[in-house]
Amino acid sequence: MRIKLLGKSLIPYVYEIPYAHGGNLSVFELMVHGLEFKSDTCDPVELARVTLTLLDGNEAVLSRIYERAELRCGIDEAATFINRIINTPYAFGPGLLFSRSIGKRQFVPSTVLRKRDRTAIVMTFLSVVGRQPNKLTVTVDYMSGGKGASASRTFLLKQYHCKNKYIFPVRVASKCTDSFPTGRGVHRWLTSQEFAFDISPMNARGKLYSKFKSNRDYYGFHADVIAPARGKVVLARDGMPDNEKLHQVPEKLEIERYGLTQACAGNVVILKHRFNEYSLFAHCACGSVKVKEGETVAQGQTVARIGNSGHSGAPHVHYQLMDGEDWFRSRSLPLRFTNIGDYQQFQMPLDAFLAACNPLVSVNPESV
Repeated sequence: MRIKLLGKSLIPYVYEIPYAHGGNLSVFELMVHGLEFKSDTCDPVELARVTLTLLDGNEAVLSRIYERAELRCGIDEAATFINRIINTPYAFGPGLLFSRSIGKRQFVPSTVLRKRDRTAIVMTFLSVVGRQPNKLTVTVDYMSGGKGASASRTFLLKQYHCKNKYIFPVRVASKCTDSFPTGRGVHRWLTSQEFAFDISPMNARGKLYSKFKSNRDYYGFHADVIAPARGKVVLARDGMPDNEKLHQVPEKLEIERYGLTQACAGNVVILKHRFNEYSLFAHCACGSVKVKEGETVAQGQTVARIGNSGHSGAPHVHYQLMDGEDWFRSRSLPLRFTNIGDYQQFQMPLDAFLAACNPLVSVNPESV
């Protein structure tokens, strides 16, 4: 039995939360985007149990067990889902999901495998408080030739630390919706977008929009998007109209007209920073991109304005840091901005906090 990581890599995220008795507690989170199980025996194999164990040194601190009906259901759903995206036109689905190619061979939606058959489990979210595991061990128990057997594989876990300093990519107080860093936001399910932010500026009372009828009702529509660090423009695309209908993502991607990246990301800019870190800004307003490919921009320089283009349902900027310039093959990377003020949700109402601390984000490139 061979065990393989489907995602490009495993990147844990560790942050702190206030502790009721004083001080802070660390929270460790890990999204395992996909595990492939492939039979290498002549006899049929029946999977009985799959166990994911987080270890701190040699001490197990958390286990997630799939067995019986849950295992059968999980494998059936995972295989069916992956087979569907493998067969999508342009084959960009596996890239977005796993940041790498997973081949064209179909996954078997069953716990019973014959030689060379493969199946999978996807989207296992693991979280533990007060510990920082450094290993993940995956163990598969199975039956083959009437006998029980097991196989295991251990993956080392290492936090990613940014090689550059980044400021927040807008100049005003904003809400981040469907976003990292914590929990199971929609981006966490995709290796290519796991640590992305959907950023929407708000007014002094913490509201995103006034009437909710058009793009211009959003306070952040056409707000400046700025470079979080010095970088070179490696991609700049403009000219796609903003979507007029709110909270209604376009049903069809216009790939033939705009190309794959712009069809998904809308009007988009990608910057290359030092040490091979890249910033992506998606869904920018039509006609707002202010930089050209090959140009070097300074930290804090305006690169575009917030819009609602591409695969988007409301004005916002999708921002992420990644390890390459190809959105469909790059790994999303976690980061902490150097210029964001803390807001303790349960200690002060949001409008009072904004009144006291506005602007929440103070952009002064020389101070970071």
